[in-house]
Amino acid sequence: MTQAFDTLGFAKTLESAGVARKQAEAHAEAIRDKVMPELATRADIHGLQSDIQKSVAATRTEIQRLETATKAQFQQFEAATKAQYQQLDTAIHKVESSLRADARQFETTTKAEFQRLEALMVATTDKVTIRLGGLVVVVAGLMLAALRLFPA
Repeated sequence: MTQAFDTLGFAKTLESAGVARKQAEAHAEAIRDKVMPELATRADIHGLQSDIQKSVAATRTEIQRLETATKAQFQQFEAATKAQYQQLDTAIHKVESSLRADARQFETTTKAEFQRLEALMVATTDKVTIRLGGLVVVVAGLMLAALRLFPA
């Protein structure tokens, strides 16, 4: 919006300060034509101020909306993460239980196998002992027979 500019008063002020009349009028017209259209009026400033306030209010509203949406998304993410954690925890406990059961089964099987092998070793030792005892008797008998047949 253009403001009224008193070119005559401005020119008279310049003339009274010693500026030639033509120069004073040229300055006044230049200011009226070039400077005054670029100056903002109070109404212009109030309009801009109102626009800025509306823009700030809209920005605040948008920030609040984004904050609410972000919080909601974070809560969904947190809930999903907790659910996945629970699933993983459950799966880990199942695997752990299965491994413990397998370890107990392995221990039981191994103990039974060791007991079986130990019993087999004892039985084998007993058989070897009996056979060796029989062999000793046979050797002793042969020696007695040899002494009778071949007296010294």
